[in-house]
Amino acid sequence: ISEWEIKNNLDSLFKSGYIREAYAAIEKNGDSVFLTYYIKDNPRISSIQFYGMTIFTPDSILGKIRTQPGQVANFNFLSGDLKNIEQLYADKGFTLARARLASIDSLTGLVDITIDEGRINEISVDGNIHTKRWVILRDFHMKSGELFSERKAQQSLDDLYGTGYFETVKLSALPCSTGIDLYIKVVEKSFDFIRGSIRYDNEYKATGFIDLVGSNILGMGNEFYITARPGEKKRGLSFTLKADRIFRTYLTYKISGSYSEFKRNHYNDHKLDRNLSETVSDFEFELGQQIPRLGKFSTVLNVSRYRYISPDNPQRETTRKVSLSMRSLVDTFDNMPLPERGKYHYFDLEFAGDVLGGDLNYTKFYTALEAYYPLINGLNFHPRAAVGVYNKGVPHCLLFDFGGRDSFYGLFDHELMGEKTLNGSLELRQKLTGYLYITVRYDIGDFWSRIDSIKLKNLRQGYGGSVILKTFLGPIGLAYGRTGKGQEAFYFYAGYDY
Repeated sequence: ISEWEIKNNLDSLFKSGYIREAYAAIEKNGDSVFLTYYIKDNPRISSIQFYGMTIFTPDSILGKIRTQPGQVANFNFLSGDLKNIEQLYADKGFTLARARLASIDSLTGLVDITIDEGRINEISVDGNIHTKRWVILRDFHMKSGELFSERKAQQSLDDLYGTGYFETVKLSALPCSTGIDLYIKVVEKSFDFIRGSIRYDNEYKATGFIDLVGSNILGMGNEFYITARPGEKKRGLSFTLKADRIFRTYLTYKISGSYSEFKRNHYNDHKLDRNLSETVSDFEFELGQQIPRLGKFSTVLNVSRYRYISPDNPQRETTRKVSLSMRSLVDTFDNMPLPERGKYHYFDLEFAGDVLGGDLNYTKFYTALEAYYPLINGLNFHPRAAVGVYNKGVPHCLLFDFGGRDSFYGLFDHELMGEKTLNGSLELRQKLTGYLYITVRYDIGDFWSRIDSIKLKNLRQGYGGSVILKTFLGPIGLAYGRTGKGQEAFYFYAGYDY
Protein backbone atom coordinates (compact mmCIF):
# COMPACT_ATOMS: atom_id res chain seq x y z
CA ILE A 1 0.00 0.00 0.00
CA SER A 2 1.34 3.43 -0.86
CA GLU A 3 1.61 6.50 1.34
CA TRP A 4 -0.96 8.23 -0.89
CA GLU A 5 -3.49 5.46 -0.25
CA ILE A 6 -2.98 5.72 3.51
CA LYS A 7 -3.58 9.50 3.40
CA ASN A 8 -6.62 8.99 1.21
CA ASN A 9 -8.06 6.49 3.68
CA LEU A 10 -7.55 8.92 6.56
CA ASP A 11 -9.16 11.73 4.55
CA SER A 12 -12.17 9.52 3.87
CA LEU A 13 -12.54 8.86 7.58
CA PHE A 14 -12.44 12.58 8.41
CA LYS A 15 -14.86 13.43 5.60
CA SER A 16 -17.51 11.26 7.22
CA GLY A 17 -17.74 13.89 9.96
CA TYR A 18 -17.94 11.37 12.77
CA ILE A 19 -14.18 11.15 13.45
CA ARG A 20 -12.41 13.67 15.65
CA GLU A 21 -8.97 12.04 15.59
CA ALA A 22 -7.35 9.46 13.28
CA TYR A 23 -3.83 8.44 12.35
CA ALA A 24 -1.96 5.45 10.89
CA ALA A 25 1.01 3.55 12.36
CA ILE A 26 3.34 1.22 10.44
CA GLU A 27 5.17 -1.45 12.44
CA LYS A 28 7.72 -3.99 11.17
CA ASN A 29 8.12 -7.39 12.83
CA GLY A 30 10.67 -9.57 11.11
CA ASP A 31 9.70 -9.89 7.52
CA SER A 32 6.16 -8.71 8.25
CA VAL A 33 4.88 -5.13 8.11
CA PHE A 34 1.72 -4.15 10.00
CA LEU A 35 -0.45 -1.09 9.18
CA THR A 36 -2.73 0.01 12.02
CA TYR A 37 -5.34 2.82 11.91
CA TYR A 38 -6.06 4.46 15.27
CA ILE A 39 -9.46 6.16 15.33
CA LYS A 40 -11.32 8.24 17.93
CA ASP A 41 -14.87 9.03 16.99
CA ASN A 42 -17.00 11.88 18.29
CA PRO A 43 -19.01 11.37 21.46
CA ARG A 44 -22.74 10.86 21.57
CA ILE A 45 -24.37 14.22 22.22
CA SER A 46 -25.93 14.61 25.64
CA SER A 47 -27.16 18.20 25.20
CA ILE A 48 -26.65 21.32 23.08
CA GLN A 49 -26.18 24.72 24.71
CA PHE A 50 -26.40 28.10 22.94
CA TYR A 51 -24.56 31.20 24.16
CA GLY A 52 -25.14 34.83 23.14
CA MET A 53 -28.62 34.20 21.77
CA THR A 54 -31.43 36.71 22.53
CA ILE A 55 -33.66 36.63 19.45
CA PHE A 56 -34.57 32.93 19.36
CA THR A 57 -35.22 30.28 22.01
CA PRO A 58 -33.11 27.09 22.18
CA ASP A 59 -36.14 24.98 21.25
CA SER A 60 -36.83 27.08 18.15
CA ILE A 61 -33.21 26.63 17.03
CA LEU A 62 -33.22 22.88 17.70
CA GLY A 63 -36.29 22.60 15.52
CA LYS A 64 -34.35 24.03 12.57
CA ILE A 65 -31.07 22.09 12.76
CA ARG A 66 -30.09 18.51 11.96
CA THR A 67 -27.90 17.86 15.01
CA GLN A 68 -29.93 16.64 17.99
CA PRO A 69 -29.18 15.22 21.48
CA GLY A 70 -28.72 11.43 21.39
CA GLN A 71 -26.90 11.47 18.06
CA VAL A 72 -23.20 10.92 17.54
CA ALA A 73 -21.71 14.32 16.84
CA ASN A 74 -21.00 14.91 13.16
CA PHE A 75 -18.83 17.85 12.10
CA ASN A 76 -20.46 17.98 8.66
CA PHE A 77 -23.93 18.24 10.17
CA LEU A 78 -22.73 20.85 12.68
CA SER A 79 -21.16 22.96 9.94
CA GLY A 80 -24.42 22.97 8.01
CA ASP A 81 -26.35 23.72 11.20
CA LEU A 82 -24.21 26.79 11.89
CA LYS A 83 -25.08 28.10 8.43
CA ASN A 84 -28.76 27.37 9.06
CA ILE A 85 -28.65 29.36 12.30
CA GLU A 86 -27.06 32.30 10.49
CA GLN A 87 -29.76 32.05 7.82
CA LEU A 88 -32.48 32.18 10.49
CA TYR A 89 -31.03 35.50 11.65
CA ALA A 90 -30.64 36.73 8.07
CA ASP A 91 -34.31 35.94 7.37
CA LYS A 92 -35.17 38.29 10.23
CA GLY A 93 -32.93 40.98 8.75
CA PHE A 94 -29.97 40.43 11.09
CA THR A 95 -27.50 39.68 8.33
CA LEU A 96 -24.30 40.15 10.35
CA ALA A 97 -25.05 37.42 12.91
CA ARG A 98 -22.43 34.65 13.05
CA ALA A 99 -22.57 31.21 14.70
CA ARG A 100 -19.54 29.10 15.62
CA LEU A 101 -18.88 25.78 17.33
CA ALA A 102 -17.20 26.57 20.64
CA SER A 103 -16.50 23.03 21.85
CA ILE A 104 -17.54 19.37 22.02
CA ASP A 105 -16.78 17.73 25.35
CA SER A 106 -15.52 14.22 24.53
CA LEU A 107 -16.36 12.95 28.02
CA THR A 108 -19.81 14.44 28.66
CA GLY A 109 -21.02 14.86 25.07
CA LEU A 110 -21.94 18.50 25.72
CA VAL A 111 -21.95 20.67 22.55
CA ASP A 112 -21.49 24.44 22.99
CA ILE A 113 -22.51 26.81 20.16
CA THR A 114 -21.73 30.53 20.45
CA ILE A 115 -23.78 33.05 18.48
CA ASP A 116 -22.57 36.58 17.81
CA GLU A 117 -25.82 38.32 16.85
CA GLY A 118 -24.10 41.35 15.34
CA ARG A 119 -24.80 43.73 18.20
CA ILE A 120 -23.54 47.26 17.59
CA ASN A 121 -20.74 48.43 19.87
CA GLU A 122 -20.00 51.91 18.51
CA ILE A 123 -21.18 54.13 15.66
CA SER A 124 -18.59 56.49 14.19
CA VAL A 125 -19.22 59.34 11.72
CA ASP A 126 -16.59 60.63 9.32
CA GLY A 127 -16.53 63.30 6.60
CA ASN A 128 -19.01 65.71 8.21
CA ILE A 129 -17.25 69.07 8.02
CA HIS A 130 -20.30 71.29 8.58
CA THR A 131 -23.11 68.92 9.55
CA LYS A 132 -23.37 68.16 13.25
CA ARG A 133 -22.88 64.52 14.24
CA TRP A 134 -26.26 64.38 15.97
CA VAL A 135 -27.98 65.63 12.80
CA ILE A 136 -26.64 62.57 10.98
CA LEU A 137 -27.41 60.16 13.82
CA ARG A 138 -31.02 61.37 14.16
CA ASP A 139 -31.69 59.99 10.68
CA PHE A 140 -29.74 56.81 11.42
CA HIS A 141 -32.24 54.27 12.73
CA MET A 142 -29.90 52.10 14.81
CA LYS A 143 -28.16 52.76 18.10
CA SER A 144 -25.31 51.27 20.09
CA GLY A 145 -26.48 48.13 21.85
CA GLU A 146 -28.98 47.19 19.13
CA LEU A 147 -28.61 44.36 16.65
CA PHE A 148 -27.56 45.35 13.16
CA SER A 149 -30.61 45.26 10.86
CA GLU A 150 -30.24 45.30 7.08
CA ARG A 151 -33.69 46.89 6.71
CA LYS A 152 -32.87 49.69 9.15
CA ALA A 153 -29.48 50.19 7.52
CA GLN A 154 -31.06 50.67 4.08
CA GLN A 155 -33.74 52.97 5.50
CA SER A 156 -31.03 55.00 7.25
CA LEU A 157 -29.04 55.41 4.03
CA ASP A 158 -32.20 56.43 2.14
CA ASP A 159 -33.15 58.98 4.80
CA LEU A 160 -29.64 60.43 4.96
CA TYR A 161 -29.60 60.83 1.17
CA GLY A 162 -33.09 62.29 1.42
CA THR A 163 -31.91 65.18 3.60
CA GLY A 164 -30.15 66.60 0.55
CA TYR A 165 -27.04 67.39 2.58
CA PHE A 166 -24.75 64.71 1.15
CA GLU A 167 -23.27 63.72 -2.19
CA THR A 168 -22.55 60.19 -0.94
CA VAL A 169 -23.30 58.18 2.19
CA LYS A 170 -21.52 54.89 2.87
CA LEU A 171 -21.93 52.45 5.74
CA SER A 172 -19.34 49.85 6.71
CA ALA A 173 -19.20 47.31 9.54
CA LEU A 174 -16.05 46.10 11.27
CA PRO A 175 -16.36 42.81 13.22
CA CYS A 176 -14.93 42.85 16.75
CA SER A 177 -14.25 40.03 19.20
CA THR A 178 -17.92 40.39 20.08
CA GLY A 179 -20.33 42.52 18.09
CA ILE A 180 -19.49 45.06 15.41
CA ASP A 181 -18.46 48.70 15.02
CA LEU A 182 -20.30 50.78 12.41
CA TYR A 183 -18.71 53.57 10.36
CA ILE A 184 -20.79 56.19 8.52
CA LYS A 185 -18.80 57.96 5.82
CA VAL A 186 -20.37 61.05 4.22
CA VAL A 187 -19.36 63.54 1.56
CA GLU A 188 -21.21 66.83 2.02
CA LYS A 189 -22.79 68.89 -0.73
CA SER A 190 -22.23 72.58 -1.19
CA PHE A 191 -24.94 74.06 1.00
CA ASP A 192 -25.29 77.53 -0.53
CA PHE A 193 -26.56 77.95 -4.06
CA ILE A 194 -28.75 80.01 -6.36
CA ARG A 195 -31.60 78.63 -8.43
CA GLY A 196 -34.20 80.20 -10.63
CA SER A 197 -36.79 79.71 -13.32
CA ILE A 198 -39.09 81.60 -15.64
CA ARG A 199 -42.68 80.96 -16.70
CA TYR A 200 -45.10 82.39 -19.23
CA ASP A 201 -48.83 81.93 -19.62
CA ASN A 202 -51.37 83.75 -21.76
CA GLU A 203 -53.28 85.15 -18.76
CA TYR A 204 -50.63 86.49 -16.39
CA LYS A 205 -47.75 86.77 -18.88
CA ALA A 206 -44.14 86.33 -17.78
CA THR A 207 -43.17 85.61 -14.19
CA GLY A 208 -40.02 84.23 -12.63
CA PHE A 209 -38.29 83.42 -9.40
CA ILE A 210 -34.77 83.55 -8.03
CA ASP A 211 -33.88 81.68 -4.84
CA LEU A 212 -30.83 82.26 -2.67
CA VAL A 213 -30.62 79.05 -0.65
CA GLY A 214 -28.72 78.02 2.45
CA SER A 215 -29.67 74.39 3.00
CA ASN A 216 -27.80 73.43 6.16
CA ILE A 217 -27.52 76.51 8.35
CA LEU A 218 -25.14 76.03 11.31
CA GLY A 219 -24.85 72.37 10.33
CA MET A 220 -28.15 71.67 12.13
CA GLY A 221 -30.40 70.97 9.14
CA ASN A 222 -32.00 74.42 9.01
CA GLU A 223 -32.87 75.75 5.55
CA PHE A 224 -32.99 79.44 4.65
CA TYR A 225 -34.41 80.95 1.47
CA ILE A 226 -34.57 84.47 0.12
CA THR A 227 -36.88 84.46 -2.89
CA ALA A 228 -37.53 87.18 -5.44
CA ARG A 229 -40.46 86.75 -7.84
CA PRO A 230 -40.42 89.35 -10.61
CA GLY A 231 -43.35 89.57 -13.00
CA GLU A 232 -45.71 91.80 -14.91
CA LYS A 233 -48.81 90.98 -12.85
CA LYS A 234 -47.35 88.90 -10.03
CA ARG A 235 -44.28 89.94 -8.08
CA GLY A 236 -42.97 89.56 -4.58
CA LEU A 237 -40.11 89.10 -2.13
CA SER A 238 -40.01 86.58 0.71
CA PHE A 239 -37.80 84.81 3.22
CA THR A 240 -38.21 81.39 4.81
CA LEU A 241 -36.38 79.67 7.65
CA LYS A 242 -37.39 76.07 8.30
CA ALA A 243 -36.32 72.63 9.44
CA ASP A 244 -37.95 69.27 8.77
CA ARG A 245 -36.83 68.11 12.22
CA ILE A 246 -36.13 70.11 15.37
CA PHE A 247 -33.06 68.58 17.00
CA ARG A 248 -33.75 64.84 17.49
CA THR A 249 -37.54 65.12 17.51
CA TYR A 250 -40.01 64.72 14.64
CA LEU A 251 -41.25 68.26 15.17
CA THR A 252 -40.92 70.69 12.27
CA TYR A 253 -40.97 74.47 12.12
CA LYS A 254 -41.18 77.19 9.52
CA ILE A 255 -40.89 80.96 9.89
CA SER A 256 -41.67 83.01 6.83
CA GLY A 257 -42.36 86.57 5.81
CA SER A 258 -43.32 87.99 2.44
CA TYR A 259 -44.43 91.02 0.49
CA SER A 260 -46.35 90.51 -2.75
CA GLU A 261 -48.20 92.49 -5.39
CA PHE A 262 -50.86 90.92 -7.56
CA LYS A 263 -52.90 92.39 -10.40
CA ARG A 264 -55.78 89.95 -10.39
CA ASN A 265 -57.68 89.56 -13.65
CA HIS A 266 -61.36 90.38 -13.14
CA TYR A 267 -63.88 89.06 -15.64
CA ASN A 268 -67.36 90.28 -16.49
CA ASP A 269 -69.52 87.99 -18.61
CA HIS A 270 -66.44 85.89 -19.45
CA LYS A 271 -64.52 88.93 -20.72
CA LEU A 272 -61.52 90.57 -19.08
CA ASP A 273 -62.87 93.71 -17.44
CA ARG A 274 -59.92 95.10 -15.48
CA ASN A 275 -57.16 94.25 -13.03
CA LEU A 276 -57.80 94.35 -9.29
CA SER A 277 -54.71 95.41 -7.38
CA GLU A 278 -53.79 93.45 -4.24
CA THR A 279 -50.82 94.02 -1.94
CA VAL A 280 -50.10 91.60 0.90
CA SER A 281 -47.58 91.77 3.76
CA ASP A 282 -47.47 88.44 5.54
CA PHE A 283 -45.76 86.78 8.52
CA GLU A 284 -46.28 83.13 9.44
CA PHE A 285 -45.01 80.75 12.10
CA GLU A 286 -45.71 77.03 11.72
CA LEU A 287 -45.00 74.25 14.22
CA GLY A 288 -45.71 70.72 13.05
CA GLN A 289 -45.21 67.04 13.64
CA GLN A 290 -44.01 64.53 11.07
CA ILE A 291 -45.96 61.29 11.37
CA PRO A 292 -44.59 58.38 9.28
CA ARG A 293 -46.95 57.39 6.43
CA LEU A 294 -49.52 59.97 7.61
CA GLY A 295 -47.77 63.20 6.62
CA LYS A 296 -47.44 66.42 8.58
CA PHE A 297 -49.85 67.95 11.09
CA SER A 298 -49.18 71.55 12.06
CA THR A 299 -50.45 74.62 13.87
CA VAL A 300 -49.94 77.92 12.07
CA LEU A 301 -50.03 81.50 13.36
CA ASN A 302 -50.54 84.03 10.57
CA VAL A 303 -50.46 87.83 10.68
CA SER A 304 -51.22 89.55 7.36
CA ARG A 305 -52.02 93.01 6.08
CA TYR A 306 -54.05 93.35 2.87
CA ARG A 307 -54.48 96.38 0.65
CA TYR A 308 -56.89 95.58 -2.16
CA ILE A 309 -59.49 96.80 -4.62
CA SER A 310 -62.83 94.96 -4.78
CA PRO A 311 -65.00 94.66 -7.90
CA ASP A 312 -67.71 96.80 -6.29
CA ASN A 313 -65.39 99.43 -4.76
CA PRO A 314 -62.76 101.24 -6.85
CA GLN A 315 -61.16 102.68 -3.70
CA ARG A 316 -58.28 100.80 -2.13
CA GLU A 317 -59.23 99.11 1.14
CA THR A 318 -56.99 97.91 3.95
CA THR A 319 -57.56 95.10 6.43
CA ARG A 320 -55.46 93.11 8.88
CA LYS A 321 -55.81 89.41 9.59
CA VAL A 322 -54.62 87.47 12.64
CA SER A 323 -55.45 83.78 12.48
CA LEU A 324 -54.63 80.38 13.93
CA SER A 325 -54.85 77.34 11.67
CA MET A 326 -54.68 73.58 12.02
CA ARG A 327 -53.31 71.98 8.87
CA SER A 328 -52.60 68.51 7.61
CA LEU A 329 -50.60 67.65 4.51
CA VAL A 330 -50.00 64.27 2.90
CA ASP A 331 -48.06 64.33 -0.37
CA THR A 332 -46.80 61.08 -1.90
CA PHE A 333 -46.58 62.19 -5.54
CA ASP A 334 -43.63 60.45 -7.16
CA ASN A 335 -42.77 63.23 -9.58
CA MET A 336 -43.61 66.81 -10.43
CA PRO A 337 -45.12 68.33 -12.48
CA LEU A 338 -46.40 65.10 -14.10
CA PRO A 339 -46.84 62.46 -11.38
CA GLU A 340 -47.41 58.84 -12.33
CA ARG A 341 -48.70 57.71 -8.95
CA GLY A 342 -49.30 59.00 -5.43
CA LYS A 343 -51.84 60.89 -3.34
CA TYR A 344 -52.20 64.44 -2.11
CA HIS A 345 -54.46 65.51 0.75
CA TYR A 346 -54.57 69.00 2.23
CA PHE A 347 -56.74 70.02 5.20
CA ASP A 348 -56.98 73.52 6.68
CA LEU A 349 -59.17 74.72 9.55
CA GLU A 350 -58.53 78.42 10.19
CA PHE A 351 -59.84 80.70 12.94
CA ALA A 352 -59.43 84.47 12.44
CA GLY A 353 -60.29 86.85 15.26
CA ASP A 354 -60.13 90.47 16.33
CA VAL A 355 -57.14 89.90 18.61
CA LEU A 356 -53.69 91.45 18.36
CA GLY A 357 -55.11 94.10 16.05
CA GLY A 358 -56.97 91.78 13.67
CA ASP A 359 -59.94 93.22 11.73
CA LEU A 360 -61.46 89.95 10.50
CA ASN A 361 -63.49 87.40 12.43
CA TYR A 362 -64.31 84.15 10.64
CA THR A 363 -63.85 80.38 10.52
CA LYS A 364 -62.64 78.74 7.32
CA PHE A 365 -62.70 75.07 6.41
CA TYR A 366 -60.95 73.79 3.30
CA THR A 367 -59.88 70.35 2.17
CA ALA A 368 -58.60 69.01 -1.15
CA LEU A 369 -57.84 65.47 -2.24
CA GLU A 370 -56.36 64.16 -5.47
CA ALA A 371 -54.53 61.07 -6.65
CA TYR A 372 -52.79 59.57 -9.68
CA TYR A 373 -53.33 55.94 -10.64
CA PRO A 374 -51.36 54.29 -13.47
CA LEU A 375 -53.59 52.08 -15.61
CA ILE A 376 -52.16 50.44 -18.75
CA ASN A 377 -49.67 51.41 -21.46
CA GLY A 378 -48.92 54.90 -20.13
CA LEU A 379 -52.56 55.74 -19.33
CA ASN A 380 -53.10 57.53 -16.02
CA PHE A 381 -56.28 58.30 -14.06
CA HIS A 382 -56.39 61.50 -11.98
CA PRO A 383 -59.44 62.25 -9.79
CA ARG A 384 -59.62 65.46 -7.72
CA ALA A 385 -62.11 66.98 -5.26
CA ALA A 386 -62.17 70.09 -3.05
CA VAL A 387 -64.56 71.64 -0.52
CA GLY A 388 -64.25 75.10 1.04
CA VAL A 389 -66.49 77.03 3.44
CA TYR A 390 -66.31 80.43 5.17
CA ASN A 391 -68.86 80.91 7.93
CA LYS A 392 -68.87 84.70 7.42
CA GLY A 393 -68.18 87.22 4.72
CA VAL A 394 -64.53 87.99 3.94
CA PRO A 395 -62.75 90.49 1.68
CA HIS A 396 -62.73 89.72 -2.03
CA CYS A 397 -59.02 88.89 -2.04
CA LEU A 398 -59.57 86.00 0.44
CA LEU A 399 -62.45 84.29 -1.38
CA PHE A 400 -62.12 80.79 -2.79
CA ASP A 401 -61.64 80.79 -6.54
CA PHE A 402 -61.56 78.41 -9.43
CA GLY A 403 -61.27 78.48 -13.16
CA GLY A 404 -58.41 77.89 -15.54
CA ARG A 405 -56.47 75.00 -16.96
CA ASP A 406 -55.76 73.40 -13.57
CA SER A 407 -59.19 73.58 -11.95
CA PHE A 408 -62.10 74.28 -14.35
CA TYR A 409 -61.99 74.10 -18.13
CA GLY A 410 -63.78 76.82 -20.09
CA LEU A 411 -63.16 79.48 -17.42
CA PHE A 412 -60.13 81.69 -16.90
CA ASP A 413 -57.97 81.74 -13.78
CA HIS A 414 -59.85 83.24 -10.79
CA GLU A 415 -62.92 83.88 -12.95
CA LEU A 416 -65.31 82.59 -10.28
CA MET A 417 -64.91 83.50 -6.60
CA GLY A 418 -67.07 82.88 -3.56
CA GLU A 419 -67.37 82.03 0.13
CA LYS A 420 -68.45 78.39 -0.28
CA THR A 421 -67.31 76.02 -2.97
CA LEU A 422 -67.53 72.41 -4.04
CA ASN A 423 -65.63 71.26 -7.10
CA GLY A 424 -63.93 68.24 -8.57
CA SER A 425 -62.66 66.66 -11.75
CA LEU A 426 -61.86 63.38 -13.49
CA GLU A 427 -58.86 63.35 -15.81
CA LEU A 428 -57.23 60.81 -18.10
CA ARG A 429 -53.65 61.39 -19.25
CA GLN A 430 -51.96 59.36 -21.96
CA LYS A 431 -48.19 59.27 -22.35
CA LEU A 432 -47.46 59.15 -26.09
CA THR A 433 -43.66 59.21 -25.95
CA GLY A 434 -41.05 59.80 -23.28
CA TYR A 435 -41.81 63.54 -23.33
CA LEU A 436 -45.23 64.04 -24.94
CA TYR A 437 -48.62 63.71 -23.19
CA ILE A 438 -52.27 64.35 -23.99
CA THR A 439 -55.05 64.80 -21.42
CA VAL A 440 -58.83 64.99 -21.31
CA ARG A 441 -60.76 66.15 -18.24
CA TYR A 442 -64.29 66.62 -16.97
CA ASP A 443 -64.92 69.31 -14.31
CA ILE A 444 -67.89 69.96 -12.05
CA GLY A 445 -68.47 72.50 -9.26
CA ASP A 446 -69.79 75.92 -8.25
CA PHE A 447 -69.84 78.66 -5.60
CA TRP A 448 -72.58 79.66 -3.15
CA SER A 449 -73.18 82.40 -0.62
CA ARG A 450 -75.27 80.23 1.74
CA ILE A 451 -75.23 76.53 2.60
CA ASP A 452 -78.99 76.20 2.09
CA SER A 453 -78.66 77.51 -1.47
CA ILE A 454 -76.47 74.60 -2.60
CA LYS A 455 -78.19 72.63 -5.36
CA LEU A 456 -76.11 69.75 -6.65
CA LYS A 457 -78.28 69.38 -9.75
CA ASN A 458 -77.34 72.93 -10.78
CA LEU A 459 -73.56 72.45 -10.60
CA ARG A 460 -71.52 73.98 -13.40
CA GLN A 461 -69.79 71.57 -15.75
CA GLY A 462 -66.75 71.88 -17.96
CA TYR A 463 -64.58 69.72 -20.16
CA GLY A 464 -61.42 70.05 -22.17
CA GLY A 465 -58.05 68.64 -23.09
CA SER A 466 -54.41 69.52 -23.45
CA VAL A 467 -51.15 68.59 -25.12
CA ILE A 468 -48.06 68.74 -22.88
CA LEU A 469 -44.40 68.57 -23.85
CA LYS A 470 -41.99 67.82 -21.01
CA THR A 471 -38.69 69.72 -21.32
CA PHE A 472 -35.69 70.36 -19.09
CA LEU A 473 -36.94 73.95 -18.62
CA GLY A 474 -40.36 72.74 -17.51
CA PRO A 475 -43.57 71.66 -19.23
CA ILE A 476 -44.94 73.44 -22.29
CA GLY A 477 -48.68 73.05 -22.70
CA LEU A 478 -51.55 74.05 -24.97
CA ALA A 479 -55.12 73.43 -23.79
CA TYR A 480 -58.73 74.14 -24.73
CA GLY A 481 -61.78 74.07 -22.48
CA ARG A 482 -65.52 74.64 -22.71
CA THR A 483 -68.19 74.96 -20.04
CA GLY A 484 -71.66 73.49 -20.15
CA LYS A 485 -72.95 77.02 -20.80
CA GLY A 486 -70.84 77.35 -23.94
CA GLN A 487 -68.03 79.51 -22.51
CA GLU A 488 -64.66 78.74 -24.10
CA ALA A 489 -61.04 79.36 -23.18
CA PHE A 490 -57.65 78.62 -24.69
CA TYR A 491 -54.61 78.18 -22.45
CA PHE A 492 -50.92 78.32 -23.19
CA TYR A 493 -48.10 78.04 -20.67
CA ALA A 494 -44.38 77.31 -20.59
CA GLY A 495 -42.35 76.62 -17.47
CA TYR A 496 -42.89 75.31 -13.96
CA ASP A 497 -45.80 76.63 -11.92
CA TYR A 498 -44.83 78.21 -8.60
